[in-house]
Parts: sequence; C-alpha cells; structure tokens
Amino acid sequence: MRRHWVKLWVNEWLDGTTRFQMTGAQRAFWIDLLAMAGRSRFPGIICSGRDGENFVGYPLMTFAALDTSAELDLQATFELFVATGKIALEVTAEKPVRLFKVAIANWSKYQSEYQRQKPYQETYRQKGRKLSNDLTPELSPNLVSNYLLEGEVRREKEKKTTPAPNAGAVIVLPDWLPVESWNAFLEMRKKLRKPLTTAAVKLAIKRLGDLRSAGDDPKAVLEQSVLNGYQGLFEIRTPFATREERDRAQRHVDAAAGRYDPEYKPRKQTPGEEAEIERTRIEVERWKGLDDGTLAVGAETVTWAKEKLERLRKVPKLPVQDRRPAQLSSFLKKAREAHHEAV
Repeated sequence: MRRHWVKLWVNEWLDGTTRFQMTGAQRAFWIDLLAMAGRSRFPGIICSGRDGENFVGYPLMTFAALDTSAELDLQATFELFVATGKIALEVTAEKPVRLFKVAIANWSKYQSEYQRQKPYQETYRQKGRKLSNDLTPELSPNLVSNYLLEGEVRREKEKKTTPAPNAGAVIVLPDWLPVESWNAFLEMRKKLRKPLTTAAVKLAIKRLGDLRSAGDDPKAVLEQSVLNGYQGLFEIRTPFATREERDRAQRHVDAAAGRYDPEYKPRKQTPGEEAEIERTRIEVERWKGLDDGTLAVGAETVTWAKEKLERLRKVPKLPVQDRRPAQLSSFLKKAREAHHEAV
C-alpha cells in the first residue's frame, strides 16, 4: 500500500549510528530511499514492478538522479548501507542493463501501522464472532452485534431527537439588522445541523453589533457566512491582488490587536543567501538543459561543464549507467565544433 509519509525516529536519527557512519550526502540519500520505499506499491521494497513472482529493479541511473550534485559514489554507498544492516541489495537482471532491488531492513517493524495492528484487529473480530454465536436475542435483548448470524437482519436503534430550542422565546432584532440576511444565516445553520440556541442567537446579534461598530456591514457579514458555509460571523475578508498587500493588511490587523508594529518589515535576505539561491537556480537549470539538449554554449556553461566532468572523473567506481559524463562530453564536443574560445 502506497503512503504519503514515512516515520522518522528522531532519537535514532539524531543520536544513532547513522549520523556518525555516513556523510551528509549519504544521510540525505538514505531519506530519499525511505521516501521511495514508502511510495512503492510493495511496502519497503524499491523496485519498478513485478514480473510474475520476480521483482524488477531499477537501473543505477535512477538512484544517481537523486544525487543532483554528483557527490556520492553510489556503489560504495550501497555497500555501506548493506554492511550496516540498513538495506538488502539484490541484482534482479544483468542485461541489457543491471537492475537493482533495494529492500529496507525492518520496514514492517518501524513503518507499518497496519501490520502492527493487524493481530489485534483479527483477535477482536474473532471475539466478536464468538459473542454473536453465544448470545441470542432471547438471552440479551438489548445486544446489537456487529457480526450477524446467517439470515439475521440488523435491528435499527431508536433515533434520539434533540429537543428544539424554546420556540416561545421572543428576541427583538435591532433595526440595523437585515431580516432577510439574518433568516438566511439561520436556515444555513439548520442545514448544517447546527441550529442556534436562544443563547447563541443573542451572542450572534452581539457579535454583529461589534463588527458593525468596527466598520463592517452586518448584511455583508451575514452573506459572507452563508456563501462560504461559515458557522460563525467574521469580519469582511477582502481578497488582495498581491501577497504584499495581504501581508500589509494582516500586520495592521495584528497591530490593532496590540500584537505587532504595523511598520515592521520582514528581514531581508543577506547577499550571501541571495547568491546561494541564485547559484542553486542556475545549477538546476543547467542540468535540466543538459539533459534535454537545450543548454546554450557559452563561456560560463563551458567552464561549468568542464568542472563537472573533471569532478565526476575523480569519483571512484562511477556506475557505467551514469549518463552525466557522456552528456557533459557531448556538450563540450559541441562547443569545440562551434570553435568556442573557452574550450
């Protein structure tokens, strides 16, 4: 069963052996593997699918794509994970490319809620079936079992009705309160099965009076609640064209409540932070352009490609399925053919 989250055991993550046996890049790669195992159709197993009874793994290039900065020696990293008991690695095919299946160790122990609860659920079901067989309506007339006998029809429980608010109570509406909008709000609350009690009606009128004093039109407040299905009554929520306008309005609201200074300005990013964000953006765009063949030949891109290629060549045991060296070499060849001076 696929899931949208995985558990991270904080004590083991912060104080366990993982932090001291792995580099930062290897720890990040480990979290990516956990995410892939959680997303897999086969819990705890990272593979592309099944062929009959046999799993079909992924090529090493699929795992290399997780390492966008080319910092890892994947073969050595997998060997470390196997040696420390974190995974079981299996080669599922040798040709046309080598395929690997990764099984996360102790997945059912640390990740599966269903597997943990399944024995208790089964015991509960068995007890329920035994109770249904042992007790009959004659012995226990008030028993409503979740496990019916063959041919038995479930008896419906009597529905308890909640007494309606005192219909005789008369509440005089203020002159400024629009009757039509007020009745629409009451009707909407009934449809939501949350009718107003007499005390709630008085509080709602008081709330409208407070909003009116603050400058909000009671009719607009009521129509806003009816339109959006709000159970309560709130100040008019004005849509803003930009995020800056919305944040500015929120700061003034907070200032009116005595929480913040309306002139407060968020901290600007330092030049170093802005430079790092820009560097990351350029790096991602260049790898994407290199992958789809749209990376333009220029002095900066040629220098970047040469640096990346030189760095990849220094990685020991680089997987043969890793396409990045070939892509970088092809790009530099293209630059040479264009007689670019940076090559």
